[in-house]
Amino acid sequence: MITSIPDNQICEAFDPIMQFPEKTENIIKNHLKANTSCVAPAYVYIEGSRGKRFLCDYHYHAEKDMTLVRTPEQWPLIEKYIVEKLEDIQLTFSKERTDRIKDTDLCWCNKKATTLSINKYSKKSLYHCNFHFRKMYFRFLSNNVLYDNDFKIIDERYKMNMSIKEEMEQLQIV
Repeated sequence: MITSIPDNQICEAFDPIMQFPEKTENIIKNHLKANTSCVAPAYVYIEGSRGKRFLCDYHYHAEKDMTLVRTPEQWPLIEKYIVEKLEDIQLTFSKERTDRIKDTDLCWCNKKATTLSINKYSKKSLYHCNFHFRKMYFRFLSNNVLYDNDFKIIDERYKMNMSIKEEMEQLQIV
């Protein structure tokens, strides 16, 4: 039985949303070549009725959210055994302290923004909460696009006043 998540373990999720052109238009030119595999680091390991899998924070929460909304009685069977190290995500926060994001700046999900991504070409600003920043960042990376090449990232996630798990549980939009 697995009791810890190996270093450098990546997510084993299939990301079917990447098959939709509207989800890939800002990531790659040809949506038919979108990668439906996730390359984000795994922070959760679950065993249950859907098998044994390593998942990133996004795919773990997305699966949990969808299941609890549609068939909540299934979740205990899906997650019979879990190893999670979600709080290790804090190790990815920038060590640089900035003060560019205002309390009134919101992610598209209406949560307080903790990152600001400024497109280096169009100068368009994108505000994200920690969860949606990581979702976007790793969708780019899964398609061999370095987010950092196209965006200047202001990372103020160190200002989060809740745990990674609490943030995920409070999301209304995954």
